[in-house]
Amino acid sequence: MKPIVIIALLLLLPFTSNSQVLEVGGELGLNSSQLAYEGNSSKKTINFAAFATSEFLIFKNFTVLGKLGYTAKGGKGISSDNENFKTSFNYVSLYITPRIYFLTKNKKVHPYFSFGPSLSYLLSAKVNDNDIDDAGNFDLGAQGGIGLKLNLKDNLLLDINGGLEQGFSKVITISPNQFQNRTFPYIGVGVRHLLK
Repeated sequence: MKPIVIIALLLLLPFTSNSQVLEVGGELGLNSSQLAYEGNSSKKTINFAAFATSEFLIFKNFTVLGKLGYTAKGGKGISSDNENFKTSFNYVSLYITPRIYFLTKNKKVHPYFSFGPSLSYLLSAKVNDNDIDDAGNFDLGAQGGIGLKLNLKDNLLLDINGGLEQGFSKVITISPNQFQNRTFPYIGVGVRHLLK
């Protein structure tokens, strides 16, 4: 877990030193995830996520959002021969997400789209509720989506976002296939406080 925390601090340090506007808060979300392999995919499972978040203003309509926290992923029924097969992965995850805002003249409602990398460190893994120790420790991926940020009052902001994530790392091998995580959709709701 230490490497991902160190990476998070190193990535966020340049933005904290140069940014004039900073938002801090948290986010709760749900994702629908599955295992993917060679163009095929398992059935989906519904999972929970919780993050501490920070958003830094870089330019007028361009920001970078950092999220660090817990997320769960997995899948089930990887084939007709394995209908009862179910995996569950628990991660501490880091997301660095540039955002581009549009319709910026509206001071209350701020729609945006986003895209960026994700890095997750495995906390635990289970197959059919049994602990396993041969799952991949790291999951590197790409994620993107759309969202809406609302000014509620004073310096309080509500952030509603949805998106998808594709993992590139092998998270588990079930001979003869190597599986990757895929998440679609992810729905998150966050609250942040604006610091100036």
